[in-house]
Amino acid sequence: MSAVNPSDDPQDEQTSSLSATPSSTPGATETPTARIKTFESESCIPVSEELLESISLGINDSKVTGRAAGHDALDYGKLTFVALEFVPNGTSDPQVAVFATNDDDISDRKLNGLIVSVDGFAKNFSDWGEMPDANLSMASKGAKEAKDCISLPGASLAEPPPTASGFDEAQFIKISGDKYGQFDKTFDDGSTLTVMGKARAICDGNVATMKSNIGENWESSFNKFAIESVCPEKLG
Repeated sequence: MSAVNPSDDPQDEQTSSLSATPSSTPGATETPTARIKTFESESCIPVSEELLESISLGINDSKVTGRAAGHDALDYGKLTFVALEFVPNGTSDPQVAVFATNDDDISDRKLNGLIVSVDGFAKNFSDWGEMPDANLSMASKGAKEAKDCISLPGASLAEPPPTASGFDEAQFIKISGDKYGQFDKTFDDGSTLTVMGKARAICDGNVATMKSNIGENWESSFNKFAIESVCPEKLG
């Protein structure tokens, strides 16, 4: 009689097979993982400090907290909704007002669009008018999304563009006013163009074209001073 190898025992094979199978509880189901919404995943748009300041100028009897966020107006190709948090005087609870603007880029420092009120808070707590022909409301696609963006992880204002190493902004603004007559300017629609905003807009331009347009006055121009101070790398 020959010896039986334990590995040849069918019972052993069955036991081995069972032990290799993960244990499970009948009827158990996997719990779906909830998707975490973030500022980026919801297509939220950071708002520049300049635009935040500009909208704030039209808000009455309130204190702006410094929190804002934007979202594309999905039914209007050239509009962006901007939600801004504020605290009405005499209260402690922050509220959110929603506006709309046709500014080209709400994240940059160039202000080139109109601002209108969208929701009740914007209409009741600010001087910003409405856009009657557009029928904008919180039911418009992108309006509620902009308001929701403020509370999402990662929400923040747009980062200002870098300036030259050792740049003294206060000194630059002082010289701009004293020597070149350049000051912050508020327009009839309530928007504001700051000296720094103008300087950075100049930095976005073409130096050769500026030199050609300004001509012999280039050397003493504010444009040249702005470029030398804020973005000297553009001079080569």
